[in-house]
Amino acid sequence: MRKEILFSFLLLVLLQCHTAFSLQCYSCPNFVCVNPQPTTCQANQQCVTKTKKTGGVDYRKLGCVNTTECNRDVSEVEAGTTISVYNQCCDGELCNSKASSGAIARLPHVSVIGAALVLCVTKLF
Repeated sequence: MRKEILFSFLLLVLLQCHTAFSLQCYSCPNFVCVNPQPTTCQANQQCVTKTKKTGGVDYRKLGCVNTTECNRDVSEVEAGTTISVYNQCCDGELCNSKASSGAIARLPHVSVIGAALVLCVTKLF
């Protein structure tokens, strides 16, 4: 009985850790990005820097995007006009910013934490 309670508690802790270790990215709602704010991506998403060229000038928008849309040209609608945008993705904490070069590692993955907890529990019994 005691093992089942301990296992249930550890499972609950792991589920909470998954939320705590979600990927954080900078986000700007439009291509005039003055003050990017951190946002939490959903599962199967990465940080993205969307780039559009207009009149020889690059404009960037930051955020999260599904991994299937990474590192390729996509079409978006802006002010009623379809534009071509390049999605450049990265998978690290706040990696989609010039200030952070992407060298900041993502927090430990849930499976690593889970393995450590299982190892500790097996030592207790």
